[in-house]
Amino acid sequence: MLKEEQIQLEKYIDKIIKKMRQGKLSPTEVLHDLLHEYLDATIRQPPFLLPTSDNSCPDVRFAKFLITFLQAPNQVKKDSKLDGMIVRLNVFYEKINLNKPLFFLFSAFFSVYDYYRAQLSEKMLKKLFYKDIWDGYLQRQLHTILWTMLDDPNFDDKNKIFRLAACEALGRFSPWISPNLREDVVGSLFKHIESDYYKVQTILSLVALQKWIPDNKRSFIIEELFENIIIPEDLHHEEVRREACNAIIQLKEWPRSLKCYEIMNRCIDKLVARNWYVAKEACIVVEKLMEIIPVSLYSEISNYLLMNINHHHANVATHAMKALSKLPPQILAQSRLSLFDKLQLFFSSQNNLTCQVACECLGSLWGLFLLEEQMVLLSIVETLIMSSTLNIKMAAIHAISQLKFIPIWIRTSIVNRLLSIIESDREDSNVKVAAMIALGKLSYFIPIDSRTPVLRGVQNVFHDVKYVEKIKHAAYETLEQLHFVPQGIRNQLIEILYQKINNELAKINTSTFHFVSPFVFWPKGKYVGAIGDYKHNNNLETVYAMIVRSRGLLNESRRKVIATKLLQQLKSGIFDNKSMRDFYGALETYVDDMSINQKIIALCHLLPLASYEDCCHHHAKVLFVHVYASYRKDLIQSMLKRVSSEQKTYLPNDVVHYASSYVI
Repeated sequence: MLKEEQIQLEKYIDKIIKKMRQGKLSPTEVLHDLLHEYLDATIRQPPFLLPTSDNSCPDVRFAKFLITFLQAPNQVKKDSKLDGMIVRLNVFYEKINLNKPLFFLFSAFFSVYDYYRAQLSEKMLKKLFYKDIWDGYLQRQLHTILWTMLDDPNFDDKNKIFRLAACEALGRFSPWISPNLREDVVGSLFKHIESDYYKVQTILSLVALQKWIPDNKRSFIIEELFENIIIPEDLHHEEVRREACNAIIQLKEWPRSLKCYEIMNRCIDKLVARNWYVAKEACIVVEKLMEIIPVSLYSEISNYLLMNINHHHANVATHAMKALSKLPPQILAQSRLSLFDKLQLFFSSQNNLTCQVACECLGSLWGLFLLEEQMVLLSIVETLIMSSTLNIKMAAIHAISQLKFIPIWIRTSIVNRLLSIIESDREDSNVKVAAMIALGKLSYFIPIDSRTPVLRGVQNVFHDVKYVEKIKHAAYETLEQLHFVPQGIRNQLIEILYQKINNELAKINTSTFHFVSPFVFWPKGKYVGAIGDYKHNNNLETVYAMIVRSRGLLNESRRKVIATKLLQQLKSGIFDNKSMRDFYGALETYVDDMSINQKIIALCHLLPLASYEDCCHHHAKVLFVHVYASYRKDLIQSMLKRVSSEQKTYLPNDVVHYASSYVI
């Protein structure tokens, strides 16, 4: 394609994107407008350039023919009209003259709406030019990120935040990055893994891109991660150490060298270090890496940790208890009484931290104790629920939700206790939320006689105005987990939820926000645009969280309605800087519920947001990639459905779905 031809093609592509951003939602509407504008532009030409008749300008005559067909007053749907028009294009493809406006018009149309190309005949398909506009945009954005990460002696330290975001963004771009760029991407990350400033973001991205890292580089990555778990004598690199441990577990299938095991043994030896900070960090590392530590070392580790739960420093004792709870019961069996006594001491401690850790570990250690010992611990936990600080109450409720394999009469008592917390007028709302979530976790262990009171309690939360919104949101989560709710009641409660979401979205749509930029987090305080009247929706974060959590409860048609309304918000720009991230999260959750045309509209509206280069948190960029990946999946499925077999029939849907999963 020559440069002049490319300019003409891009001019029409820009027109199409502009029309979609102005509200032309249907491809048929867009094409109708383009053909009208083409005819109007032809009529407005100077007299000496005007054709003397339609016969002297086949393009004009053909455009009129197509517009007449699209305007025909019949009952056929707009998209069906477009299908019919494509049939006529295939028949009269010779009517379109190369390098004329009508040629570029159709080339642009089938570049943007590329899923319609599957309906073009082979001759028509070969005749037009095409441009993958979304792929081109992503290449530019990725090259911008890679350029930011290049070693530059003139790089301003004040702009480190941009490079930091670039290190993070590479991993989040993983759904798309093309094979020819993967080596450059991984190579750019390798350069920054040894930098203290960029290390955490680099580790996160490398884990996200793990499938692309060649085998001969994997040992280097693993050894580098193990180097980062080495514990110094001073307070340094805690965050890096934790992320390195998390990454090692996520990459646990990769081979580990002898050096890695030597570093692991050094960390285990530091469990008994005199320096309390070193001992605490060693407990954290051992807890996180327990899954890959050789079983032959478990007894030694158990002895060290049992010593540390008696440590004078609470941070060491609590992390030792957490690590102990990750060991198999058979390793701890001989230490049962010691652990029982220590848990009681933790529960009775005046230190909030030790008490909360005891609650956190109780579920893992519960099966270790005899029934009499379990009853003692349960009694202590119930006492904490009745008379403790807010955080300890919530931790104790969480502990109760883990106690599943216990006698039925005890489970009945626990359920009654949780219901009384939810119904109490004196309890803090956060405690009520914790109790509601606990009921959901205990779903399959709730006794049959207790199911009716539980169901009644959940229904009361939905209908009683005394319950604040966050308790009702927790009730929706519990509704999804309770397996014994009758379908009729479940449908009624889901209808209440659906109407509530619709009402909240309607309130948002009536707000008067100005258009704002999504890049407001990195660097902090850098805003583009202004926030308008926000008085109608002070709880947008809660609303979007409810929308995300509710998707599993809603049927396909309702999810499509919500997806359409979220897309409408994106088109209108009626969200503010505070809620931008939450809005993008909600939209991302419902992307797969959009039609293929809606995904194109979303891409068009995200394009200017994601192209803004002054800030670099990449929320819009990442959402753009997510929408594009979902769109590509739909596109491939659409094309596969039109591939005819030897029997001249289309491929079955299950074959299409299976095959497309390998193509994406």
